[in-house]
This record gives sequence, C-alpha cells and structure tokens, in this order.
Amino acid sequence: MKLRIILLKDNLEYFDEFVNMIYDEWKDIYHMYDLHTKIQVSEFYNKFKQRIYIALDDKTLVGCYSFSHNTISDVFVAREYRKYGIGHNIMNDAIRRLFYYYTVRLYCDKKTLKFYKDCGFEVADASDPNMILMIRRNHMLVVMIVAILIIVSLVCL
Repeated sequence: MKLRIILLKDNLEYFDEFVNMIYDEWKDIYHMYDLHTKIQVSEFYNKFKQRIYIALDDKTLVGCYSFSHNTISDVFVAREYRKYGIGHNIMNDAIRRLFYYYTVRLYCDKKTLKFYKDCGFEVADASDPNMILMIRRNHMLVVMIVAILIIVSLVCL
C-alpha cells in the first residue's frame, strides 16, 4: 500500500466521496449539530476555513483529517482499511504540519483514547467522556528556539 496524503481543496474530485465516507460513519454526531443531510455536511465543510487532508491508496480514498490552528479534527480511516497503520500515518502527517505549535490538541471519545495516547497525546480534560481533550506538546520546538537563541547570541558576541 502506497499512501499519499493530499490537500482536499486541491483535489476536489474527491470531495463528494469524502462527504459520503464521513457522513455514513458519523451520522449520529452530525445530527447533534443539526446536520441531517449530506448536503448540509458538505456545506458545513465548505463554510469553515479548516484544512482538510485526504489519505489515498492509489486513487482510493481511505482516510482523512482536518485542522484549524492547533486543533486536529475529523480523523477518520475507512473501516476496511483499519489496522494497517493508516491512522498513525495520518496523525504523523498532521503533527508534522503543525510542528510550529507548542501544543497540539484534539477531542476524542473513550473508544479512540488509546489510539491517540499511542500517537503521543495525553489527556488534558476528561470531564466529558464523549469529548475528551487530548494534547501533545512539541518539545522539539522549544529545543529549536533555544538553539537559535544560542546561535544568535554567539554570533553577536
């Protein structure tokens, strides 16, 4: 399997397939937000300025994620492609794209808690078991900033 993760807005031929894939899996969640049709879900994703990335195996859409600022959301892998490491590849891609934030966050439920812990996230707030706040700190960013400051101070001496 050769996985490619690409920006959906540059590959809009996959947009309807993306909406169908996530709507069928997350129908109950969308209904809580008064999104009762695929058209409403489609308009929802068009309205927000989130960056949506899709994971492709050849030309088959197998997963996705999105983010806004330092928050990852909509992480999804199609059922028939689970247990192949695609979720970890998706999370690694998201974390790489958000390297410039010291803290990256996401919300998950009890079912996905272990997966996100395996990706380096830790629980920040579990007061609602259906919306657990997870965070991951980017300690390399601090190391890079300190190194730059040391180099600049040495050059200025």
